[in-house]
Amino acid sequence: MTSFRALTKVWEGTAQHHGGWGDDHAQVFIAASLSPAAKAKASARYGTLLALLARAAWDGKATVEDARLLLRQMRVEGLPATVAMFNLCLEVAVGAASRRKGSKSEGDALLEDMRRMALSPDERTYTLLLNHIAVLARQGRATPHDAQRVATMMRNSGIAPTSASVETHLDVLDSAASFGQVTPEGVTAVLDSMRTHDIPPSARTVARVARVAAQLRAPELLSTAEKLLSKHLPRAARSPDCFAALLCASVACTPFDLRRARGHIESLRAAKHDHPPALSTYKRAMLAAGSRDAALFLRGEMQADRIAPDVAMADLTARRCRNPGLLEAVGGALFAQL
Repeated sequence: MTSFRALTKVWEGTAQHHGGWGDDHAQVFIAASLSPAAKAKASARYGTLLALLARAAWDGKATVEDARLLLRQMRVEGLPATVAMFNLCLEVAVGAASRRKGSKSEGDALLEDMRRMALSPDERTYTLLLNHIAVLARQGRATPHDAQRVATMMRNSGIAPTSASVETHLDVLDSAASFGQVTPEGVTAVLDSMRTHDIPPSARTVARVARVAAQLRAPELLSTAEKLLSKHLPRAARSPDCFAALLCASVACTPFDLRRARGHIESLRAAKHDHPPALSTYKRAMLAAGSRDAALFLRGEMQADRIAPDVAMADLTARRCRNPGLLEAVGGALFAQL
């Protein structure tokens, strides 16, 4: 039994406890006769059910259609929905999308439902719409154009971008870059919006820009990420994730700049309190490496850090270094340790 069906049974049990709701007209009559306090209590119950649906969606046990069914039931009972309730419906859409359920049109449909009920979307609404697009973008089911459309709607409604909305917009670009759907100019436009509205960059901002720079092999974006870090991010706010992303971008961009890459790996070690980067970080960097020189640099640093490769890393290193014999040598050393 899905979570939604279980919730429906609970609701039906509540209805029977109150003598049954009867047909639609009877429900409207009952709602009209309720006191304001009773109406508020009934609406709160629906809000609780929507919140539970939002959690169930992340487990693949609820869909947007389930949430809209509850909203229709509220309408039948003469209970007004609120912006907060629609935001919960959007949370259901985000959770369902993470399980590859639903579609991009669901966010638009909920927005249209809000407008039909004369409800004005708030900042949270638009951020959730962007979050929905970000999840779909990771699956190749949404594009930066979709995110820009939401950002434009937000601006046209008189709501200024916030840190949450802009960071989520960058999440979309980060995800879409792997599908070749992003340009450096698109990233710059979002960063310009941050500056216009005095939104300070965070460690997450730097990491997202650096990741896009690595995927596009765009030195100008790497320089932008480095400037964001050095000029706007206090040392206490600089996370290892920032430096790991900058390392990946520095080895991805060509021509390879040894001094720049070495600076980022030293900063990463310092951010990890003099601990070496993890094998997973080296793997991401080796995958990003845009030249044989960059791959050889990473191989040397990994050896200096005494990081033992696994089979996948040994194969990746050999291919990136364009040295088939290296696979046998590194693999042999690896198996000798087992």
